[in-house]
Amino acid sequence: MGIVEMKAMARSVMWWPGIDADIESTCRSCSTCSEVSAAPSRAALQPWPYTSEQWFRLHLDFLGPFHGKTFLLLIYSTSKWLESFQMQRTTAGAVVKVLRETFARFGLPREVVSDHGPPFSSSEYKDFMNNNGIKDGYDLDAVLQSYLLDYRNVEHSTTRVAPATLLQKRRLHSRLDLLRSDVRIENKVQAAQMKQIAQAGGSNGSFNLGDKVWMTNFTGGKKWSQGKIEKEICSRHYEVLGENGSPIKRHIDQIKSKCIM
Repeated sequence: MGIVEMKAMARSVMWWPGIDADIESTCRSCSTCSEVSAAPSRAALQPWPYTSEQWFRLHLDFLGPFHGKTFLLLIYSTSKWLESFQMQRTTAGAVVKVLRETFARFGLPREVVSDHGPPFSSSEYKDFMNNNGIKDGYDLDAVLQSYLLDYRNVEHSTTRVAPATLLQKRRLHSRLDLLRSDVRIENKVQAAQMKQIAQAGGSNGSFNLGDKVWMTNFTGGKKWSQGKIEKEICSRHYEVLGENGSPIKRHIDQIKSKCIM
């Protein structure tokens, strides 16, 4: 039974000023309700900056188990070129072996993005990246201002005019002016990304250290389990201290605030 049904049932037998607000507040702070409630709205999409340099940024992640098998997927972000490898093991050593073979064919990339799971957080994997001069991961917060400059120069899907043009009556000079042959491609890509963000919906939420939250429970039983924000891994991932005291990694879409009365 949801909040709407609970309010309707209560109003059928009683009433007092502010009854709807009181019932809503009680439901939001009810542990039993939270354990079976729906997931929070998805976080808004965050596009990766476009780059015209060949073999610049790769994205790496595991897929599976799928029909009893696990695969390592490697995607070149600009062309969407996909490589797939069936993995007998998902250790750092197995990942490094696959990357060595791939880089022998295509050369070294500038950057490899992963979800920082155990194989990608190990010293063996990090040493391999450092020894080959490859940047491990990508901190979107570090390039926020650069992204905002690009965003303000791109035609907005609503106004059909770049924000910079509307406010300052000019296009802002940026590093993309050094690549004039690619400016039109860059603008088309970013416009498509902004359209994708708008269509996908979602919200930009965040949590603070020490916040008491509910997180998805993948071990069976209850849909949600209680926890406390222990650490912010990156802008979309947190380390949550579970009820048994063990740290658990969760995406922001798998966490919701716990209301306290």
